[in-house]
Amino acid sequence: MDQLAAHGYKTADLDYCLLTHMDIDHAGGIGEVKEAGHILCSAAEWQAANKHNPRYLRRLWRDVNIETFADEPFDLFQDGTIIAFPMHGHSAGMTAIRVGSKDRYLIIAGDAGYGRPSWQRQVLPGVEWNRKETKQSLKKLRALALDPHCEAILMTHDPENTKPTFEF
Repeated sequence: MDQLAAHGYKTADLDYCLLTHMDIDHAGGIGEVKEAGHILCSAAEWQAANKHNPRYLRRLWRDVNIETFADEPFDLFQDGTIIAFPMHGHSAGMTAIRVGSKDRYLIIAGDAGYGRPSWQRQVLPGVEWNRKETKQSLKKLRALALDPHCEAILMTHDPENTKPTFEF
């Protein structure tokens, strides 16, 4: 909320909020942005999050309208600028988000890994839903990171990501 306010925005100004996954530490503040036009997560993640599992606290999104998209690449604006795609492993419906264009983009990888060693050396995150799918996702991230058009791979718990903004 403070970051939005620092840039002159209110939560009601947000058209979209894309969730990489619904773990407590990622969806814990979702009620704070419930005035956003659309709050989205993958259908696979939504289904997993609404089952009994200590990683998820359903009360956090009780009064929040969360919409889902199919568990496949999802082009938000149908112009290639924001594409959500499956990055399973850490959670059942974990999603990564590509922002930019085919010529210059970055990847928001959520908890697909916990930092650069995850994709460089295929170091698995501490919590996994499915080890095989986690390994496949890390291989995808490594391939994306090697693409010269990829500006950065951003992971939620990565202390190396200190650049405050990316301009496209």
